[in-house]
Amino acid sequence: MSPPSALAVDLRALAMFRVGLALTLLADVASRLAVWRVFFTDEGPWPAAAARAASLPSLAWVSASPAWTAALVAAQCVFAVALALGWHTRVAVVASWALLVSVHGRNALVLQGGDLELRLLLFWSMGLPLGARASLDARRAPTTATAVRSAASAVLLLQVAMIYVTSALLKRDPAWWRTGDAVREALSLASYAQPLAARLLAWPRALRAVTWATLALELAGPLVVFAPWRRRALRVAVPIAFGLFHLGLALTLKLGLFPLIGALGWVPFLPLSRDERPLAPPSRVASLAVALCFALAAMCAARPWLPRLPPGPLYGLARGLRLDQRWDLFAPRPMQHDSWFVALGALPDGRELDLDTGLAPTWLPPRPWASLHPTLRWRRYDASLRRGDVAPLRAFAAWKRRRFARAHPAAPALARVTVVRVMVSTRDRADVTSETLYTWPEAPP
Repeated sequence: MSPPSALAVDLRALAMFRVGLALTLLADVASRLAVWRVFFTDEGPWPAAAARAASLPSLAWVSASPAWTAALVAAQCVFAVALALGWHTRVAVVASWALLVSVHGRNALVLQGGDLELRLLLFWSMGLPLGARASLDARRAPTTATAVRSAASAVLLLQVAMIYVTSALLKRDPAWWRTGDAVREALSLASYAQPLAARLLAWPRALRAVTWATLALELAGPLVVFAPWRRRALRVAVPIAFGLFHLGLALTLKLGLFPLIGALGWVPFLPLSRDERPLAPPSRVASLAVALCFALAAMCAARPWLPRLPPGPLYGLARGLRLDQRWDLFAPRPMQHDSWFVALGALPDGRELDLDTGLAPTWLPPRPWASLHPTLRWRRYDASLRRGDVAPLRAFAAWKRRRFARAHPAAPALARVTVVRVMVSTRDRADVTSETLYTWPEAPP
């Protein structure tokens, strides 16, 4: 009995991975339905015209009508179910990737790391025999093979490892590697913290140990799992360690589907079969294409250190294939402020109103925070506005003007709208500051 190959994937683990992908896609659709009208239609703060100008082409641009949007959602569900059943699996995974890319292109302002990882897992899965076990496809064409050992299996495993290694290397702030305060700072963010987080803040020494353990796991775990010794044991222990890590994230921070997707990425590492009989390898041309795509992805992941990679046209190709990636998860340091946005409208007589309430503005933090950021998509949208890019802020101000006009039809036209970011320190909740990010009408250039 030989140990599993370092870059091979067991077909039964791949079947588990396939079903997990499908269920995650369905959960992703469900999570978006609650915010679909506000973030994926022209009724919200990111209309199709603005999104089209800021993103790559996708199926979302065929039509902006609600009927087309509903058709895309229905298609996502159909192909996700086909993927779960392993029915025409290759078609199902390609279609699922294309549809997910289209949804992402409609509103990139609400994306997070889990969305990016799910997209990449689907992309690399297109070259794998996802339907070789526990599927309708396998009933039609059974095989005695137990594993796949190919360029596609290798890059799937290497992609998952690259996420954590580059994330650890980007955590350069002393709060991670010297003082150990990073986990405490992350748990102090009211907009992200689960109820358990507040209890854990009473254990600062333990949280420092967790900070350093997180760095060690992210940096060493993906390297150890490929070690040539005790490979079978390590390919059980390391995925379990990362599964527990993501469970801890889910219990303490509101990160949407990210912990689930992160844990799912480790399923292909599991060595379920003790008798490795690999499938026949794909053609050299296919293997070369997969290797070149991964080279593009790796260069994109290395851009924080080598910003000229990949060079011009190749970077455009990487973006076109949606392989561009950056894994700055709570890096270089967790935020030091909770923040929210206030849209102030100036009436012709000089009075200033909060456009959400129609009353004089206040700078009090929202109570509870969930009322401001009810879902992860709202928190990611807030983070996108914080970058200060003009187009999203302009669209946000226009959306607030439209909502105010509908709610107060008798009010005079607004003379000015100002978008203000209000910040409260996570260390001292009495420390409230603000900054103006955008004013409408815009000053002439």
